[in-house]
Amino acid sequence: IPYVPDSVIDAIQTRSGNADTIDLVAEDYRPNERLRISVGPLAGYEGLFDSRSGEDRVIVLLDIMHRTQRLELPEHIVECA
Repeated sequence: IPYVPDSVIDAIQTRSGNADTIDLVAEDYRPNERLRISVGPLAGYEGLFDSRSGEDRVIVLLDIMHRTQRLELPEHIVECA
């Protein structure tokens, strides 16, 4: 039986809400829109949306140690701040 991480299950439940359907349409973020990382070791950090990288990944600009870093993250772990 394949293992599905809790973060993926949470993202699916968040998209479905109380409905019987799931919205699989990717969020339309605007350049420089503030996003918050919600899962993983960087949870709670905020950065700026830069661009998309494929269908389910985003590039986020994050200030780490006084330098701007470009991070490629799975879209399901970010949310609007």
